[in-house]
Amino acid sequence: MNLETVRLDVTDFIATVTIDRPPVNAQNQKAREELIRVFDAISDRDDVRVAILTAAGKVFSAGAD
Repeated sequence: MNLETVRLDVTDFIATVTIDRPPVNAQNQKAREELIRVFDAISDRDDVRVAILTAAGKVFSAGAD
């Protein structure tokens, strides 16, 4: 899966989805589409039991851009 604004890591049945859009992780159309795509994809996986949504940097998300 080609992602530009979101990172996905799956370890020990835990999916960590990280918003990574510096400097303040503002959400734009691409970021929202990638988040939807990632969560749709992990909902179909047998190796994911828990999902954590986090963000890179000091700000979780500054909101819509």
